[in-house]
Amino acid sequence: MSKQAKNGLVPELRFPEFRKRGEWEEVPLDRVVTIHKGKGIAKSDISPNGKLLCIRYGELYTRYGEVIDEVSSRTDVDPSELFLSEAGDVIIPASGETKEDIATASCVLHDGVALGSDLNVLRSDANGPFLSYYINHSKKRAIANVAQGDAVVHLYPHQLNKLTLTIPKPDEQQKIAACLSSLDALLAAEREKLEALRAHKKGLMQQLFPAEGEKVPKRRFPGFGGEWVEKKLGDGLTDHPQYGMNAPATSYAEDLPTYLRITDISEDGRFLSAGKVSVDREASEDEYMKDGDIALARTGASVGKSYKYRKADGRLVYAGFLIRVRPHPKMLDSEYLNQFLSTGTYWKWVNFISARSGQPGINGNEYASMPLPMPPTTKEQKEIAACLSSLDDRIALQDGRVEVLVEHKKGLMQGLFPG
Repeated sequence: MSKQAKNGLVPELRFPEFRKRGEWEEVPLDRVVTIHKGKGIAKSDISPNGKLLCIRYGELYTRYGEVIDEVSSRTDVDPSELFLSEAGDVIIPASGETKEDIATASCVLHDGVALGSDLNVLRSDANGPFLSYYINHSKKRAIANVAQGDAVVHLYPHQLNKLTLTIPKPDEQQKIAACLSSLDALLAAEREKLEALRAHKKGLMQQLFPAEGEKVPKRRFPGFGGEWVEKKLGDGLTDHPQYGMNAPATSYAEDLPTYLRITDISEDGRFLSAGKVSVDREASEDEYMKDGDIALARTGASVGKSYKYRKADGRLVYAGFLIRVRPHPKMLDSEYLNQFLSTGTYWKWVNFISARSGQPGINGNEYASMPLPMPPTTKEQKEIAACLSSLDDRIALQDGRVEVLVEHKKGLMQGLFPG
């Protein structure tokens, strides 16, 4: 790193034509932007066929990134009663649940978009996308520090005006914004491929498993026939569902068993090894998961969540809020069961069984009695499982591509903006 870079006013990475230009300029926010507040637009004002595009503050957390090119919501509220965007406006929530969340900036690329009342609108002649990327990277902590409140966090214009910006000249702003925008476009395309694969699998599963009330699926592999039957999960297991070890987690240690908890299972049913922990207790051989075992969450918001053990995850002991089921290899293919546990039929059953007073939960007896549609032969189970698991491999590969790009973007932003 150069001596200049260490002082914080020069980025580590710089395009060749700007390397001799010197330091970025440190300026008060109110010298660069004027801050306005959005108006109106309640949830009830959103209309799918509305004539006016609009953005509400909650959408910044769920739908949009640093640059908003396509607006997804509409309203029929009279434009004269609303605050309309100018191309390049940067919007930041005026309220939110946490101080970290509220430090979220997005640039609206188009004129005439209605901006809701819980939005601060930063309007300036500076490059809007650049400001959005810069604020999200370099000013998140500063914004979080000036925001007020606990249960509900508020961010007012006078608080934002306390900030200072470190910015280059307009042509360098433009170059940085164009670089990051092109990377975002690539990210969006890869995410679209990922969602397309997930949608394809979802549609395929609906055809490979019988619909409710049906005894044969819509699609079948060649060579298989006959009606499916509904059995109980417990009928296809080597033994009754087993509860996990009732012990607290401890810091990971190589000489202690690795502990599998609900929080160590990703949304797509994989072991999150990055934050793995141990349990400070001697475990019997039966308490370790074996190839083909499946762990099911039995309580809380994650009830029904599942994980199929993989040898590549190492030796794992499962915790008390998980229930282990061990499919009988001659009766129930483990991967077939694993795939069924992501179907709409399964989750409909989970929602029905776990809907009780207090905290939702499903016990071992209830899991054992779970209805499970079964083809006439285990060979057909294996065909279905192999087809869907190969799709899972493609989805995991695509998900990995997205993660690589996300990490690349993080590293690039660290280099393109001064520390």
